[in-house]
Amino acid sequence: MTIPDSGYMMENGAIGIPLAPEEEKRIVKDLTNQAESNLQEGSLYYVISNRWFTSWQKYTGLDVGAYLFDKHSTDAHSLVLSKPGDRPGPIDNSDIVLNEHDCDGEDLELRKTLEEGSDYVLVPQQVWEKLFDWYKGGGRHYQGN
Repeated sequence: MTIPDSGYMMENGAIGIPLAPEEEKRIVKDLTNQAESNLQEGSLYYVISNRWFTSWQKYTGLDVGAYLFDKHSTDAHSLVLSKPGDRPGPIDNSDIVLNEHDCDGEDLELRKTLEEGSDYVLVPQQVWEKLFDWYKGGGRHYQGN
């Protein structure tokens, strides 16, 4: 029996089989709920392009806009029932940062006119780490607290 090459490279160099979309959604929801219940000053949140995050939501079957701490996401007009999509590629924040290739060091500068929920989402550190483990990419990331 042959398994198609749909896996990804794990840290130890082995090929891993991606989790089912429903499992990814469950893990991210659990991590989000855990972070929300332990919310305190100094908690780290990471900025992810809403464009990439929306493709992940579609892939996992999570209603687009129905996520995390965005108070606007509970409005009926912001919830978009989505059809399942393809597994997104690496995390891509290029649409929300300035001159990613010209940056020295780890810090990136975000575009000035971004709006949370429209251009980007904030995810707890544990969610970022899990998404990064699964998808890589993101380049150097912008951390916000």
